[in-house]
Amino acid sequence: MFGRSTTDTEITEASYGPKNRRKGNDFHIGSLNVRSISDQSKAEAFDLLAVNSGCKVIALQETKRKEGEWVLSSGAELICTRREAREGGLAFWIHKDWLDSLVETKRESDRISTASFDFHGSHLHVINVYAPTSAANETQSDKFYKDLKKSKSDCNGCPKYGLNINPSKTQILMNKYVTRSDIDILNTRMKSPKKVKYLGRTFADDGSLTEEVARRIRAGWAAFNAIRRELLQSPQKTRIRLLTTTVIPAMTYGCETWTSKEADTKRLQRAVSNMFEIAGCDPPDMEKQVLRRKLKWAGHVSRMKYDRWAKIVSEWDPRGSARPRGRPPKRWADDIKDSIKIFIHNEALRGNLGHGRRRIGILEARRAWSTVGRDRVTWRSLVRSIQDGN
Repeated sequence: MFGRSTTDTEITEASYGPKNRRKGNDFHIGSLNVRSISDQSKAEAFDLLAVNSGCKVIALQETKRKEGEWVLSSGAELICTRREAREGGLAFWIHKDWLDSLVETKRESDRISTASFDFHGSHLHVINVYAPTSAANETQSDKFYKDLKKSKSDCNGCPKYGLNINPSKTQILMNKYVTRSDIDILNTRMKSPKKVKYLGRTFADDGSLTEEVARRIRAGWAAFNAIRRELLQSPQKTRIRLLTTTVIPAMTYGCETWTSKEADTKRLQRAVSNMFEIAGCDPPDMEKQVLRRKLKWAGHVSRMKYDRWAKIVSEWDPRGSARPRGRPPKRWADDIKDSIKIFIHNEALRGNLGHGRRRIGILEARRAWSTVGRDRVTWRSLVRSIQDGN
């Protein structure tokens, strides 16, 4: 984005363009308050200056030229946007090498214009801004900054990353803490269902796992039936390994982020027990299977930097007001905190709380689960205790 004041007399450059893959150089973009290029002779003189500057695009202010497009001697184009009677006008000088990549130039307001480029899927948006002077009233200034914010929002959207919104496939999931309202994108009313499938998981608007657990059970049976013939013809040790490496992962996919209730775990356990009974094997404890995976993921989260989204979300309190009456809802970290309490109790019975660093780590875990997670030795002991059934 380039904005100029009335005192600018030289081209200011910035290497904001995409990389030139063949030469390894940045493309340069410039900005200049030209103070008038109303006739063709002034435009040609500026064209010579622009070519020598090495810029590929130059945003111009106060052109005092009517709306239109002009091809200059160098092969570059001068594209001027419509101006109001009392405004100087905005324009873009675009080098001939970039004309094939130009998508459009757009007048956002009397003081803002944009130019969009497409370089084989890489998008570049240049915003040309002529800010109001101190003599402008408050209404004019507010309108300018509102228009500027809208222009920046439009340019920083999906096209910047080579993505486009498909309204027919886009769905919006709202939870119970949000006031439901209709949302239109590209003149299309977005669907707002009660459940949405995303990245192999079903999300419900009430946060429940009923649909997701049912989906995991179906995936488990699909994996079981795919190997059923080979499974029943194999020795028991091989059966256990096959079930552990195919069925269990299918039924626990994404469980690291679950906030499961007892009823959800019982449904998983019944399905797994039926499969293992058919195979003639003892079923595993699904509550421990899910918990062990959650603990492993929690350890990774606790060691993340604070700018990571997983870290931010795990410590974020989304409610902006006091919680309602009644029992508080179960949280993702509750299972982890309960596991740590049990682990501390068992370690105390074994007399392991007096071993220096482990003692410090465990005691600090009473205040925050993320604290002990930074100590890999202690956290591995915690995960191993769940795996061993302690």
